[in-house]
Amino acid sequence: MVECGFCPNCGSKLVKKDGRFGAFISCSNFPKCRFSMDYKPENLNLDFENIDKCPNCGSKLVKRNGSKGHFLSCSNYPKCKFSMDYKPKDVKKADDDACPRCGSKLVKKNGRRGPFIGCSDFPNCRYSRDL
Repeated sequence: MVECGFCPNCGSKLVKKDGRFGAFISCSNFPKCRFSMDYKPENLNLDFENIDKCPNCGSKLVKRNGSKGHFLSCSNYPKCKFSMDYKPKDVKKADDDACPRCGSKLVKKNGRRGPFIGCSDFPNCRYSRDL
């Protein structure tokens, strides 16, 4: 397998795979992480922190809010179905406290009822507290 950088969703390695419609880049953590995109030379080792164009078709990426949080998707949807997780830059670690239940880091998150402190190991650990 050819390594192609790191997955923007889970941090695992991206690898080149062959499918029935040709080559594509996929997360090595499949099926837990379902990130994939077209295999093109310019898509190798992309900087997903500063991405503004769709790696599949070159259209603008649009920030959207779904049932599982924010994500980026191609403005050319449904012709192009590229999407990836979007982690807003304003969600930062609140402090270096450890979760009292599992020992993982606590992070500041934004929820339906406003900002709160939650465990970074969610959904395995569901510890949270108000700010």
